[in-house]
Amino acid sequence: FDSRRPAPVLISCHGNTQTQDHMALSAQRKSLVKYFTDAGFIYAASLMSGNQWGAQAAIDDLVELWKYLRDHYSVGPLVLLGESMGALAT
Repeated sequence: FDSRRPAPVLISCHGNTQTQDHMALSAQRKSLVKYFTDAGFIYAASLMSGNQWGAQAAIDDLVELWKYLRDHYSVGPLVLLGESMGALAT
């Protein structure tokens, strides 16, 4: 990652009964995270306020995560990736 060059951002949104840790740290997701980070993406996973898809709290979590990334990194295009109910955010 070169902080002087904008990088695309992938925000991953978890499904029912999952957490942001599942979307970034689970064995089945590690290869996905590696693929995108090797391709130059900033990879982040949203808390989504637990299991509240579509609720204002979940939307607020996504917005706050985006603001944090925007304010702390040189960001390029944004991609949202949702799994199962997490796809509602996308």
